[in-house]
Amino acid sequence: MVTTLKTPYQDLLPPLSTEEFAALKADIKANGVLSDVLHDEDGNVLDGHNRLKIDPSAPTQVIKGLSEGEKEAFVFRCNNARRNLSQSQQTEVRRKMQATAKRLREENPKHWTQKRVSEVLGVGQQTVSDWFQAGTNTGSGNTSKPKPDARTKVPPQRKPEIAERIAAGENREQVAADFGITGRQAATIATAETKMADKKRERQEAATTIKGNCGVIHGDFRVGGAVLSTTFYQNP
Repeated sequence: MVTTLKTPYQDLLPPLSTEEFAALKADIKANGVLSDVLHDEDGNVLDGHNRLKIDPSAPTQVIKGLSEGEKEAFVFRCNNARRNLSQSQQTEVRRKMQATAKRLREENPKHWTQKRVSEVLGVGQQTVSDWFQAGTNTGSGNTSKPKPDARTKVPPQRKPEIAERIAAGENREQVAADFGITGRQAATIATAETKMADKKRERQEAATTIKGNCGVIHGDFRVGGAVLSTTFYQNP
């Protein structure tokens, strides 16, 4: 009997935003856990890690006989229709699903046809076909048009908040989820904001080092200039 459940597959999908998690918690408090937490024979949660986090006594159900690739596909299929993901998050999830499709094909090439892979992942067959074609295209030329930037845009005035929260030690993926972006986007934004803040501080520090009369010479510049130069090099 499994006594401790683990969540090794939770990172296949972005975490719930703080707001979404709070809404789920309120619903469970009002109505209880309505859907079982699903896990494999080894206690690895396939669906319901948020419900389990909120209510450790949530009802559970064992899903048996799945390969590693099938377990990953199960996670995606359970959440595809349920989650409201941003464009950036959808792109990142599709990238992970493509890796799972490859894993399934490697497990059993004859069984995992494009049709079966699309069904188990819950995506269109043409999408899977494109994934497999991309994986077998070894040519050096690429004549396809560049894809448009589908990343979710963060308003400039909100970017410092991302940097501050990450610098304060908050989980990067959770911060990203609250803004509907990926963890990599959040890290890039935080790095850029930190560099901007450092440059601003350096300019402010440089401004405070200007002393005295800022080098204005009163009288004969040949005499005053020599005195100013000597003073500067003695007291930089």
